[in-house]
Amino acid sequence: MIQIPQTDLPNLRLDIHAVNPSKTKQLKLECLIDTGFDGIVSIPKSLGTQLGLKVFGKIELELASGHIDFGEVATLLVRLPQGSIEYIEVDVILDEEGEDILLGSRFLKLYCEDFGYDLLVSYSNKSLNLLESHTF
Repeated sequence: MIQIPQTDLPNLRLDIHAVNPSKTKQLKLECLIDTGFDGIVSIPKSLGTQLGLKVFGKIELELASGHIDFGEVATLLVRLPQGSIEYIEVDVILDEEGEDILLGSRFLKLYCEDFGYDLLVSYSNKSLNLLESHTF
């Protein structure tokens, strides 16, 4: 089990290592887990520039307010410092206005499936836990 302490409950936070696809720039990012965000990862556009990410398209976004917006999409390599040493390739939304780095529900699903984890949030222990998945 990998236990990741949480100090900002009810907000859940998780650090990731983010690397551009050419592996020339890497940053450790503190992310806010947003289970209402159906995407994978969203970062401020300024961080995408800092990482040297190349935009490959645009995506339509429906915000919580119901407003429709468009965001640029790039590719990013991501890993959890507490988990596997392998990176997974994900699409990342480059947010022109936001300041938060968001991990969406699709990222959690993808990461857990790729590396064989179940995710458990323990409010009593103030931790986020990655448990080895046991399928029967």
